[in-house]
Amino acid sequence: MHTFLDLPTTYFVCCVVNLALSLALVLVLFTSRTYPGFRQWVLASTSVFLSMAMLAMLNLELLPPAPATLLINLTFFAHPLLVAGGLRYFSGQPPRNWVAYVVMTLVAGIAIFFTYARPDPNARVFLLSLMLVPLFADCAGLVRRVKPFAHPAIKHSLIATFGLLSAWNLLRVPLGLGFISWNGHGVPAPILAAGTIIILTAANICISIGVILLNFARAQDSLHESEERFRSAMHHSPIGMSLVTLDGRWLEVNPALCAIVGYTREEMLNRDFQSVTHPDDLPADRSAIAQLVARQTASYQREKRYLHKDGRTVWVQVHVSLILTADGRPQYLVSQIVDVTERKKTEQALREHQTKLILAMDAAKLGHWEYEVTAGVLRIDENFCKLLGLQGTRKGGMQMKREEYVRRFIPPEESAGVAVELQRAIETADPHYSRQVEHRFLRADGSTGVMSVRMAIEKDATGRTVRAYGLSQDITEQTQAAQRQRALEEQLRHAQKLDALGTLAGGIAHDFNNILTGIMGNLQLAELELPANHPSLPRLREANRASQRARDHIARVLTFSRRYQGDRIAVPLGPIVHEAVQLLRASLPANIEIRTVIAADCPPVLCDATQIHQVLMNLGTNSAHAMRNTTGLLEISLHPVTPGQLLLEQYPQVDPSHRLRLTVRDTGAGMDQVVLSRLFEPFFTTKAPNEGTGLGLAMVHGIMRDHGGAITIESEVGRGTTFALYFPVATQTARGPAAASNPPMHQQAAFGAGRRIMLVDDDEVILALGRDILRRFGFVPEVFADPLAALRRFESAPAEFAAIISDLTMPGMSGIELARHCEAIRPATPFILSSGYLDADAHGGAQASGVTHFVNKPFDLDEFLTKLRSALERTPLVPGQGKP
Repeated sequence: MHTFLDLPTTYFVCCVVNLALSLALVLVLFTSRTYPGFRQWVLASTSVFLSMAMLAMLNLELLPPAPATLLINLTFFAHPLLVAGGLRYFSGQPPRNWVAYVVMTLVAGIAIFFTYARPDPNARVFLLSLMLVPLFADCAGLVRRVKPFAHPAIKHSLIATFGLLSAWNLLRVPLGLGFISWNGHGVPAPILAAGTIIILTAANICISIGVILLNFARAQDSLHESEERFRSAMHHSPIGMSLVTLDGRWLEVNPALCAIVGYTREEMLNRDFQSVTHPDDLPADRSAIAQLVARQTASYQREKRYLHKDGRTVWVQVHVSLILTADGRPQYLVSQIVDVTERKKTEQALREHQTKLILAMDAAKLGHWEYEVTAGVLRIDENFCKLLGLQGTRKGGMQMKREEYVRRFIPPEESAGVAVELQRAIETADPHYSRQVEHRFLRADGSTGVMSVRMAIEKDATGRTVRAYGLSQDITEQTQAAQRQRALEEQLRHAQKLDALGTLAGGIAHDFNNILTGIMGNLQLAELELPANHPSLPRLREANRASQRARDHIARVLTFSRRYQGDRIAVPLGPIVHEAVQLLRASLPANIEIRTVIAADCPPVLCDATQIHQVLMNLGTNSAHAMRNTTGLLEISLHPVTPGQLLLEQYPQVDPSHRLRLTVRDTGAGMDQVVLSRLFEPFFTTKAPNEGTGLGLAMVHGIMRDHGGAITIESEVGRGTTFALYFPVATQTARGPAAASNPPMHQQAAFGAGRRIMLVDDDEVILALGRDILRRFGFVPEVFADPLAALRRFESAPAEFAAIISDLTMPGMSGIELARHCEAIRPATPFILSSGYLDADAHGGAQASGVTHFVNKPFDLDEFLTKLRSALERTPLVPGQGKP
């Protein structure tokens, strides 16, 4: 029958209990958070179980006694050593245990001595039991060093347990000695073995439960410390932090977040994040949180807007993470919020500045480039791509090899110069090297331009050039403008020369006309004074015709000087065409045939005959220049025309009122479209220098415009050119050539009727001639070489003079000034202004000053008397007026 000291039963029960304790510790190890030293405690409990198991097998004689005894002793000593090691790790003590080192050294010596030198099992057992006492005492001391996060009862129970183990191992020696003295054999083995394993099992129960409780206590303490650290970090964090429920309610907020939105902590805890989020940002927030809860993402980060308490919008950057429960279910959200309002403003300002910079660079046609010297790669930005005409380039520009850029965008004749400039920049020793160069470039569409390049370099620490960079500007328009400016300046100088020549021509013409006036007038007077059969009359008439030809040549000189302004009256264009053709025949080379076709039914045109003459001369000389190297035909035709719909659509400048067409056609070299497009530009000419001014066709165009007409051009290279000039017809009756409406001069002797005429001219010859003409035809002339003297005479008796005839240009006072004074003294006095040269400005000023008629020098007798009769017929003859 078994008792409570039945060893097999005791061994079995203790083995089961220690195995359960070991499994419990292993379960805690793998299912909970454990701290350093817990693994040693698992091994210590396992060593107790192993010692029990080996004792049971030794009792059943399943193990050999000697090795089994050695292993059992080792497991006994392993238990306190492992427990002490775990406590050292757990409490943060140094791992070195000098007590263990000394005890184990003694244990080894005792075991060897009493096993081999002097075999004595009882002495060995007693002494080994004594060696366990300091080990368990060390464990009790280590428990006292554990931090006070555990409940005191846990530490006290562990200390008591280690004290019990120390006492038992200490009592085993006197107990054994007492039994030896009593029965001579010592303590019965079953009693001693059963007591040892029961005490050791009970101690293992206390130790295992104690270390588990220590681990849990430390975990709770760590959690508490972690929470405190989190609260402290959250409170003192410079950025906003919060804990938020899954439905958006604030669980905790820090002062930084309160400062961002302007609410107090209490106000925030009574709200949800939706109430301070901009409505436009809520859908994105809900979507991101849904993905977090669904575990599709671990966290998200985005920029959003909060609504401040004062109503303003605050830009923030939020980083949101999901906090899970122990079983993995979503618990709440933790957010980190940074106020990025100022950064957003800065970014917006930067974007605006970048936009302005891009617009400015685009307007200035600037592009940025960088050249990596080692790689030979050229990087260009978007603006540079625009300069090159590259379409569809990606944002940020593009890059290419230097060779490709030169091949595609640098003309062959420029590539060597560009390469030299780049190589000079790379090889220079000056780290602040900067240079500006200009060169022509090719665009993607094949067109050419001019580019200004300002470059600089960047060197590394060794002084080697690693990068060249700079700005390139398309200066094609500026270059063309500068070229046009230089051309205009040259043309202006040329025009000023022409103007000076015109002024000189006008002055010369004035002097020659004065001379011719005296010659022609005296010839005509002499012709009147001779009988009809006088032999000198033919010579006088021939001299008069020669003088008229000289007058016509001078008129043409004034026309070509572009300083003559005639009257615009309704006249037929046929005579003007004939006159221009006659002059062209005399000036064009013999290899050019001139053909004229003038329809008989051409309507009159309201025009300035001199300007139309100039138009024909310009077109004729241009045609002759186009045929200068070959035999050619110049055809000038004049026909009535009715513009049809096709003509009106093809040439919008032609109007249905244009009913007369003057055509100038040549068989010369013709013109291409480039020349045609610029034909009427001032100073544009295809002639060689000093062969043309480039103003002729521009003046033709201006004259046609002033006359309400239109001009069309048809030209083909190698086939010739046709100019068609369209005129509106005149609504008033045309004035033809001077008709013989007045009687011959010898029949007009009495129309003066003794009226007094004032004649003013600084030329004595003309004064004498005028006095003779006026006397011959019944006038009483009063002549003055000084206009001031003439004015004083008129002031003294203005009613005595029937009319005033004055030269334009005189010393002391001009004829226009004299007319103005006379008009002020006696308005409506007929005033005839005579001049060898009268420009448009003088003509307009004279009319405003009271001049009623104009006589151009040199004049023939009929023209002079006709103008005088017309002037006098405007003012009725008052009895006594003009009488001496």
